[in-house]
Amino acid sequence: MAKGSVAGRSCGVQRSMSRFRVWIAFGAALELGLAAASASALTVGGAAGVQVDPVYFNSGGNFGLITGPSFNFSATSANDWRLVGPGQDLSIQINLQTPVLQNPQFPSNSMNPTGPQGTPTAATPFVADSLWTVTNNTEGSLNNAYLIFEAVSLAPTTLVPGGYPDIQVGIDKNLFSIVQYTYPGAKTPLFFGALSLGSLSGFGTAHDSTQIRVRYIVAGALPLNGANLVMPPFTVAALINVPEPSPLVLLGSGLALFAAAGRRRCA
Repeated sequence: MAKGSVAGRSCGVQRSMSRFRVWIAFGAALELGLAAASASALTVGGAAGVQVDPVYFNSGGNFGLITGPSFNFSATSANDWRLVGPGQDLSIQINLQTPVLQNPQFPSNSMNPTGPQGTPTAATPFVADSLWTVTNNTEGSLNNAYLIFEAVSLAPTTLVPGGYPDIQVGIDKNLFSIVQYTYPGAKTPLFFGALSLGSLSGFGTAHDSTQIRVRYIVAGALPLNGANLVMPPFTVAALINVPEPSPLVLLGSGLALFAAAGRRRCA
């Protein structure tokens, strides 16, 4: 049986950002038996074939995706950020989809059972989908809401007490929008992943929750907890009242672009 958890954590790395929201982490243990780089589009999942377009987070648990300068919409610390987690404005329930799309460490426990066994790489990554049910716990409506994916936490958890290895962890640009985030004093922006939640009505009414698909991509050996592979947690926040995003654009050019590879470490 798959396990999932959502836990709060503080983020001292960017104090100017933490005043506006609380970072939460997502981690899942999979009952499956026993410096990042840019990526290219791949087909995974066996004969049916699922197209994925990986974009990886900065290594070392640093904030931001290795992408840009193109993005779908922009945000700053002055925007309407909301807390996410148990007892907060929004809460999350997670349902990991099994078998996962691709699992090089244990190919037989995936939709691509004939794939080569070995360590996941950028060319042959671990790919798993989960369905997240996001609920508005406030009395009022949350309009044009997005869940923002900002980093991967390497901190110790109950599943991995020694902390997570610094492996490439990313998301699928085919499912996610890209948000450019500018924070006070920054010389360059950060880029995050975003999934639309639509507009959520007040808690206890119709349409107070929605379900989104989160695709998790790993190029590196996942740690084991007993017989379980454990995925490092995502760090996420919520943003509401977002204007309608546009296709990926390069600021000032008016041209639609594919996202270019880039790199920034968040100190």
